[in-house]
Amino acid sequence: MGKKKRFRKPFDIVIVGGLGHVGLPLGIVFADKGMNVCLYDLDSEKTELVKRGIMPFMEYGAEPMLKRVIKNGKLSVSRDMEC
Repeated sequence: MGKKKRFRKPFDIVIVGGLGHVGLPLGIVFADKGMNVCLYDLDSEKTELVKRGIMPFMEYGAEPMLKRVIKNGKLSVSRDMEC
């Protein structure tokens, strides 16, 4: 078996489509690990909640992390696909 290849941050930003039960927590964790993340969703109500650091659904332990990554600028939220 060959060696596993490791990536050295081959990109500057991670774009995650959707603020649902998969996309939002995934984006928060990426941002908390130091990546620049843009979360994209068409739902204006969800995007506004998340921009204010409020989870649109219950996810244990996520809201403090969400607030932290928004405050430190690692996570942004957009309704524009271009992020």
